[in-house]
Amino acid sequence: MVKNIPFWKLAVKGGKVVAVVLYKDVGGRKFVALGTNGSEAGKLSLFDMMKNEMTRSYGEVSKAALGVMMKQVPWDILKHYVKKPAEAKAISGKEDVTPIQGMKDSELPTDAKKTLERYPQLREYGYLREIGGKTFFKILMGTPNLKIR
Repeated sequence: MVKNIPFWKLAVKGGKVVAVVLYKDVGGRKFVALGTNGSEAGKLSLFDMMKNEMTRSYGEVSKAALGVMMKQVPWDILKHYVKKPAEAKAISGKEDVTPIQGMKDSELPTDAKKTLERYPQLREYGYLREIGGKTFFKILMGTPNLKIR
């Protein structure tokens, strides 16, 4: 991973890694993986890193990470960092970005339905992508085109 992932951010508490965010240069500084040790300190550290990175990196979020951002960052701030599917396609260079706008709920994966029930304002920003043979609901957020230095 050290060879393939050029930039890492780690949160360390009491000498132990509690949270991590990994970045690649793909249309700018893109967070490609994140995680915690499951502790409260890890969760708070990860949220803090994600929130503070909105102005200098971007990434695709879904499920728990998306839920945390929606709960913790007021929509009137977050909406400036959320990208529509056409922008996500252009930024990522991925051809498999399928906008969900106009789709019936019955056509959406379960995670998309659950997310949109809680956060209907995300419908125009949501898209589906196939990763590893499975379809995932995603939202691209942050600031693209800023390289890792």
